[in-house]
Amino acid sequence: MPALRRACRIGPLAAAVLAAFGCTEAPGAAQPASPPTSLSLEQEAALGRSPVELKNFYRDLQKLEARQLDHVHILQLGDSHTAGDVLTGHLRELFQQRFGDAGRGLMPPGLAFEGLRQVEVKVSQTGRWQIDNSLTKPEGGPYGLTGFTARNLAAGATMAVQSTDPNGFDIAVVDYLQRPGGGTFDVLLDGKPTGRAATAAASIRPQHLIMAAPTGTTELTVVAKTPGVAITGWAIERRSRGVLYESQGVVSSTAGLFRHWSPDIVRRDIQGIQPALIVLAYGTNEGFAPEFDAQAYAATFAELLSELRRAAPQASILIIAPPDGQRVDPGCPNRRTDAMECQWSTPSALATVRMIQRNAAIANGCAYWDWSTLMAGPGGIDRWARLDPPLARQDHVHFTLDG
Repeated sequence: MPALRRACRIGPLAAAVLAAFGCTEAPGAAQPASPPTSLSLEQEAALGRSPVELKNFYRDLQKLEARQLDHVHILQLGDSHTAGDVLTGHLRELFQQRFGDAGRGLMPPGLAFEGLRQVEVKVSQTGRWQIDNSLTKPEGGPYGLTGFTARNLAAGATMAVQSTDPNGFDIAVVDYLQRPGGGTFDVLLDGKPTGRAATAAASIRPQHLIMAAPTGTTELTVVAKTPGVAITGWAIERRSRGVLYESQGVVSSTAGLFRHWSPDIVRRDIQGIQPALIVLAYGTNEGFAPEFDAQAYAATFAELLSELRRAAPQASILIIAPPDGQRVDPGCPNRRTDAMECQWSTPSALATVRMIQRNAAIANGCAYWDWSTLMAGPGGIDRWARLDPPLARQDHVHFTLDG
């Protein structure tokens, strides 16, 4: 069964989206006509939409279309812009419309953070769970690619992920830790007991439980039978040929977050996914840092790229530089109640972050896209926030759904 975990998992980024990446029109300006969807990948490359840095990714998309691959995987790592799964959810939809829908893929376990929004699925949990965040509780690990670890504090705790797509899924995966004092959990698929894992072990080791499901299964449930279960992620997939766009975002994070993760678990996660494309979307929080150290950041970003190259040497890497963002004058008397009337300014470090990321892309053979070019330069997000309907939120950092 070739699709049963990740022997065939290989990630993507597609042409309709790359055409959008080339758009530099400001909001309200005339927009270019949508490219015809019938272009071949070769034709798109001839139009300049296939940067040489993405050649491995395009090669795997071509293999997918030629039925030489079952799955192509895109892995995106980032901050709140990624965690919200708005842009990534739209990209996932576009890729899957064109190349086939292979499922939702890897997700953080349970209700990983307040305001969790996962496109195409609904997540619920009951009982006593402690979900540790690698940003706010680095000592709570070990952590993998999702950046979260869920531990049950009592028997009977459950967490469930339900596909909102009526086609459901036919592969279910639960990533967990074997460890001293580990508990036992069951997996139910559409309410039927399907798998069990006893996680007690002498040392900590990452493991995964992979289960075939009847076609059209819509719900995966984890039931902790005893305390001590530690879940680092879960996935729902399809055997059908197509793309998986797996977005892993941690609110308020920076590129240095990977230092809070366990290299062994991250390596296991990446090798399991085998991404054809890795997208890095950090930089907003670095640009807003009160004391930004450019030299230290350049070293951190280079280290992150080096770690990813080692874990996924065949993957293309795309660096998305941060969009425009602004902060309000701290002396504004109405900054909480009427912030739009306050004075806003773009942190100067944002431009430095983009320069460092661009230099790192050139030095490491990565593709690079500057998100802020869609916003007509510094201050663009203020114009977006004042449009009707607004394209940016009042915080001048995040976007509305329209944006």
